[in-house]
Amino acid sequence: MKFLSRSIPIMFFFDLMIFISFTVFWCRFFDLGLDTGKAATILIVIAGMFTFYLKSHYQIREIQINYKTLYLLIEGIFFAHVPAAVLLFFFAKNINSLEFLLTNFITVLIAFVMYR
Repeated sequence: MKFLSRSIPIMFFFDLMIFISFTVFWCRFFDLGLDTGKAATILIVIAGMFTFYLKSHYQIREIQINYKTLYLLIEGIFFAHVPAAVLLFFFAKNINSLEFLLTNFITVLIAFVMYR
């Protein structure tokens, strides 16, 4: 019988907190509005956690710092921002949407690289 490693729920929790905290901060900083900010945050968090799960970030293995790991992080964070980008492109009347997405992408990427 396989047992879940203690590190997997901890890693999942920290990933969740990184996505939520940075996205909420930048939504408020760029004043995206309450409804748009909530929708963008929910989309980024759900898509990010789902993408990380699909990219096998939560498998038990040695953490290696190499270009493949960095590429998988960048790809996962990019695909996490795609649904929010579509939402903001079609429904947001705020001009700061692109700046929000780029700033959030960069800060989340830096946080994940430092964390992992």
